[in-house]
Amino acid sequence: MFRKILFATDGSPHSEKGLGVVKGLAKGVGAEVVVLHAYHPLPDYVEDLPADLWNEASAKAVAAGQAITDKAVKVLTEAGEKASGRAVEGSPADAILRTAKDLICDLIVVGARGHGEIAHALGGVSFRVATHSDMPVLIVH
Repeated sequence: MFRKILFATDGSPHSEKGLGVVKGLAKGVGAEVVVLHAYHPLPDYVEDLPADLWNEASAKAVAAGQAITDKAVKVLTEAGEKASGRAVEGSPADAILRTAKDLICDLIVVGARGHGEIAHALGGVSFRVATHSDMPVLIVH
């Protein structure tokens, strides 16, 4: 039924609940899991910083996203599941939809709400993903 599941996470408690669901689902159907964290591009005003500061800010954004995916991948692989992670720059909903399509996923799993600078908008992310996806979407509350 599901061969490849995209699990989108921001590291929030809602995402942690989603990780438990993904782990059980992957085990039950033998699916591969791709863990995705999408982070917003640096604001335009950051471009006015000296190159070394801009590079540092960019590297921190990538590292933070990779740390979130690495944590989830570790949980999945320690449970015996096949999993990989990636952090991508872009609007979360667009990045989730694009990545799921590019990787030919069969299911997208997202949390109902997130945290961080876009906490208020994240409910909108799961709604946007669910309404614009060509594949099934599981929203974990």
